[in-house]
Amino acid sequence: SLPPSSSSTTKTRKLDHTPSTDSPPASSSASNPPSNGLNNMVTSTYNPPTTTPTTTSSKPRQKSSSSTRRTPQTPTPLTSLCTRPTTRYSDLGGISSILQTVRELVEYPLLHPEVYHHLRIEPPRGILLHGPPGCGKTELAHAMAGTTGCGFIKVSSPEIVQGVSGESEERVREVFDVAKKNAPCILFWDEVDAIGEKRTGSSRGMEKRIVAQMLTCMDGVGMEDTGGKAVIVIGATNRPDAIDPALRRAGRFDREISMGVPDEEGRRMIMEKMAGKMKLEGDFDW
Repeated sequence: SLPPSSSSTTKTRKLDHTPSTDSPPASSSASNPPSNGLNNMVTSTYNPPTTTPTTTSSKPRQKSSSSTRRTPQTPTPLTSLCTRPTTRYSDLGGISSILQTVRELVEYPLLHPEVYHHLRIEPPRGILLHGPPGCGKTELAHAMAGTTGCGFIKVSSPEIVQGVSGESEERVREVFDVAKKNAPCILFWDEVDAIGEKRTGSSRGMEKRIVAQMLTCMDGVGMEDTGGKAVIVIGATNRPDAIDPALRRAGRFDREISMGVPDEEGRRMIMEKMAGKMKLEGDFDW
């Protein structure tokens, strides 16, 4: 018999549907249509940007600057207010006219409380120093404490006022508690008219509550409340007429010392005290 011809062999191969292992799968050629070289280059070099998924942080958001400014600041503690001044009466000038009154109202109750206990009388609790600015009210209060050697607590009235309701009254109570714990001492209220103004119909509720708290606290610094030791409350003001009348009644700021502008002799003494440590050449005409 003769061998099959080449034409029949070719026909047989065309009818053979068995896939060859060397050819790619039919699905791959169907899904990837033929493309030119430019499309292949663009496809291989382009990498689309990946989007970072948004994550929710567990940390709380920080408050904005405006909300932080509205938040009231924590007031400074008042437990370390008591100091020991070193100023003496001899360091001041122009106070000779009021020095005897100062000694009677301040020195005697602080240094000799037994006299008042024996006589069964209440010593002065509050003294109001009033006069124009710069006349020496604060320096005189320092000299009172320095001469007697007792504690000195200085409080500026604007620092007591807080924005939160009830916090100003709490600060007033805390100041008087510190004074009673450090008795005998002097409690000096600078610009007392800032928190002790007259209570009128136009006053705010907070101002009225502060004045009422001041009245209550001043009534609670008697000798029987401090273990027989005196607490002298001294208020300094430039406007004595602006203070509430209830604060100037008996047992409160019922004693007043007026400190006016010194006369010529007083000014000479002040200049001598201030220039005492200066090096001056020759005779100096005061």
